[in-house]
Amino acid sequence: MRVERAEAGSLTVSLLVSIVVAGIIVVLTATILQSHNTVRFDRSFTQAVQVADAGVQEAYHRLATGQITLPVGGVAGPFTTTLGADAANWEITRTGGRTYEVVSDGTMDADGVARRVVVALEEKSLFFPGAFGDRLVAMNGTSTNIDSYESGTPDVNCAGNAVPTQCWGAPWNTPGGTGKGALGTNENFDFSGNVNVSRAILYDWRDNPPAAGTVTTTNPGGSRCDGNPCTSDVLRMEADRLDYGSDAEMQFIIDKLDNCDGHEMPETVLGSKKEDSVLRPQNSDPAANQGSPADPGWDNYWCADTLQINGDVVLEDASPETPVVIFLNESYKQNGHTNVNCPECGSLNMNKLEDVRSIRPKAGTLQIYVRSQAPTKGANVLIDTHSVFAGVVYAPRAGCGSSGNAGVHIYGAMICRRIDNVGNWAFHYDESLHDTGRGLYSIGSWREE
Repeated sequence: MRVERAEAGSLTVSLLVSIVVAGIIVVLTATILQSHNTVRFDRSFTQAVQVADAGVQEAYHRLATGQITLPVGGVAGPFTTTLGADAANWEITRTGGRTYEVVSDGTMDADGVARRVVVALEEKSLFFPGAFGDRLVAMNGTSTNIDSYESGTPDVNCAGNAVPTQCWGAPWNTPGGTGKGALGTNENFDFSGNVNVSRAILYDWRDNPPAAGTVTTTNPGGSRCDGNPCTSDVLRMEADRLDYGSDAEMQFIIDKLDNCDGHEMPETVLGSKKEDSVLRPQNSDPAANQGSPADPGWDNYWCADTLQINGDVVLEDASPETPVVIFLNESYKQNGHTNVNCPECGSLNMNKLEDVRSIRPKAGTLQIYVRSQAPTKGANVLIDTHSVFAGVVYAPRAGCGSSGNAGVHIYGAMICRRIDNVGNWAFHYDESLHDTGRGLYSIGSWREE
C-alpha cells in the first residue's frame, strides 16, 4: 500500500509565501526610501528659507552699517552669503526715500533645493512728527498754528496742497490732507491758549494711559491732554512709544562729537557783524553728501559746544543735498527778532497768514543736532521772541523754549525732550524731510516667490 505524505505541495506554497514576503519587503523598502527622501526634501525645503533669510540679514547689516548706500532706484548686488555648504544669492534695490527691497535665493548644496524670499526694509524717519516733545508739548497763546508745506517740488503739484499756488498741506481730515503737520508726545499736551492744531499724536498709549475716569467723549486724551484742541477730530493715539532719546538713537550724535577733529566751527557766535552772518557747509561737494547725518560714514558736518545767533544769518553754497550740519554738545540760542535761513522773512509780516504761507524754505538745508540733557529750568535750545528759524533742531534730550519767547515761527522740524513756550509759536513742517532716514531699519513685509 502506497502512503501519501501530508507535505505534498508544500514547496509550492513556500515559494508563493516567499514571493509575497519579498514583495512586501520591496514595497516597504520603497516606502521607507520615499519617506526618507520626502523627509530630506522637507528638511532641505525648510532650511532653504533659512539660508535665504541669512542673505536678507546680511543685506540688513550692510545697509545699517553704511556698507551699502544707494540712490533711489539704485541696485546693489548680486552678493553671496554662505551658511556652511549652502549659499544665498541676493541683491538690494532702493525703492524710495526710506524703503528698500531685498531679493534672496537660498540654495541647498546637497540636493539643489532652492527658495526665494522678497523682503521690504523700511528706514525710520528722522524728522516726524514735525514737532515732538518726549515729556511735554506746551502750546500757549492765541494764534498758534501747526501746519505743513512741501519745499521739494517747485511746481504746484505738491502733496496735500491746500493752496495749489503755494503748496501748503491741508489738515489731515480734509481732502488731500497729509496729516504730516503734526505734534507728538510720549506723555502730555498742554494747550492753554487758543491753539489751532490739525493733528496731535499721543504715543505710548498702551503703557502710559491717562488717569482712570478722565477720558470723555470730548477729550479722548483724558489727563494726558489739557486744552481746547483735545478733541476726537484732532487727537490720535499710538500704542507704542516713539523713542528718540535712547542711547542707540543718540549714538550718531555722540559719534560725530567724539570725532570732531577737523570739523570745528570757525565761529560759534554769528550775526553780530555783517561779515559773520553767513553759514556754509563744511563740504559742498554733492558726491560727499550721500545719505543723512544718521548714516555711518557721513562726513559733512561742523561741531562745537555752543552756537549763538545774534542777528540775521543766511546760508551760502548750501542745499538739502549739501546741507549745513552742526553738532552741538551743549546749546543753541537764537536772539529775538532774528531770521535764520530765511532772508525773505525780513520783508514779511509774520502775523499775517498769507505772508507766512508765501514762502517755502528748504528746511533740510540747515540741520542742528544737540547732545545735552534737559536742565531743571530753562532750555538748551532757545529761539527768542519774534524770530524765524528755517531748518531742523534735533535735540531729543534737551529742553526747547522758555518763558518770554512768543511769536516764533519754525519752518522745518523740532525734536526735543520737552517743548514749552509762552505763546504763539507756529510749526510749519517741511514734508520733504519725511524721507530723511535715521539709520534704523525694520522689516515692513516678507513674502516667498
